[in-house]
Amino acid sequence: MPSGVFTLKYQPFNTGDCSFASDMKLQFICQGTVNLAIALRWRDQRAPRGTPYAVWQHQDSGNCRAVQGIRMIRHCKGTVGKLIAHLYGDRRAPEGTPYAIWRGSTDENILLASFYETAIFDNSYIEIINYTHKIDVYPVGYHSDLHCFSHSLTYLAHLKEHCRGHVFNATNTCTKPILHYSRAFVEEMLEESSSAAVTAGSRCFLGQIVNCGFHNCEFLIDSDRPPFEPICEGLYNRELKLKYRDKWVSQDTNYRIWGANMTKRRIFITFYQSELWKCSTNITCSLNWLHCENNLDVGITLRPDNIYCFRYMFTYARDLLHNCLYPNMMILVILG
Repeated sequence: MPSGVFTLKYQPFNTGDCSFASDMKLQFICQGTVNLAIALRWRDQRAPRGTPYAVWQHQDSGNCRAVQGIRMIRHCKGTVGKLIAHLYGDRRAPEGTPYAIWRGSTDENILLASFYETAIFDNSYIEIINYTHKIDVYPVGYHSDLHCFSHSLTYLAHLKEHCRGHVFNATNTCTKPILHYSRAFVEEMLEESSSAAVTAGSRCFLGQIVNCGFHNCEFLIDSDRPPFEPICEGLYNRELKLKYRDKWVSQDTNYRIWGANMTKRRIFITFYQSELWKCSTNITCSLNWLHCENNLDVGITLRPDNIYCFRYMFTYARDLLHNCLYPNMMILVILG
């Protein structure tokens, strides 16, 4: 598999408008094999389990023209803490990574987080000067990756409050988020990946903003994690079914929610009545087992293909929690 820029001309059969990708140069990122979790989740009949694939990526992502020529003021500097690293799972900015936050001088909704100490760390102002998104204060020839998002991110809001030393409110988001990574660090990761043995998906290390990999539940079994305490029981009603169309859950299905320290920031949701419903007390996890507090039994076996761990909160989980706590309040459903 080539490790340089992908330059081979290829004429595929496309759907949709692909004109934006005309003559675009792509950097080889990784190769892998479709595993069971991906096959079950996405049900792509043309790429079943075992299908080999490769990923190429443009040096930048998103439409950054909205911030073209906007001066940004440095807001604060910080280091990625353990909590942020666990919550968002950004593999290109693990715990201990230095970063700085800039905000738009005319629009404070624009936040840019730059990871790793580079030339821009000592600048009070930065500006994106062209559509290749290179930041003008970099030394000549120094490349970087910039990612602009068209949707809100909690990640940026959390990084900002953390570097200011403030307590983060989980309802806060950044409406115009931008993430910037030192290209030197990305190249180090590519070199490490190229020398590694190829296993099913092990080389596909894309710098995800949030790590939503299934079966990625090792964070649950840390010895210093508090147990999950029972919060509520709910019924998967018609509004939830219409809004999320979860094909694994039928309307009127019972579900139960536990939370760590009752903060509702770490929650455990189980659908359908099973052995787990016998556990009405606190629960803890170890490998593929769930343990009821004060129960001498070995525990309840968990099938690995039936548990999905996310390192971030999302709307589906919040609505399930809201419906469980306030069952008589309506959830807004928009069909279209």
